[in-house]
Amino acid sequence: MDLQAGYNRTRKWGQEQFVAGIYNVYNRFNIFSIEVLPADYEYLRYSSVMATSLYGIVPFVGYNFKF
Repeated sequence: MDLQAGYNRTRKWGQEQFVAGIYNVYNRFNIFSIEVLPADYEYLRYSSVMATSLYGIVPFVGYNFKF
């Protein structure tokens, strides 16, 4: 889940918008890549699997304007 709040303001020269929010509010580490590693020994039938996640909670701010 992502949350975002914004504020719009109109001026003589145009419109501006301020935005702030948070990506990944629940802090779930979603899988970014999966790497399959070969078996280390001959008697092992299965390979190892390693999953990599990138980010947890990511805050952001933004500013937009239109003339």
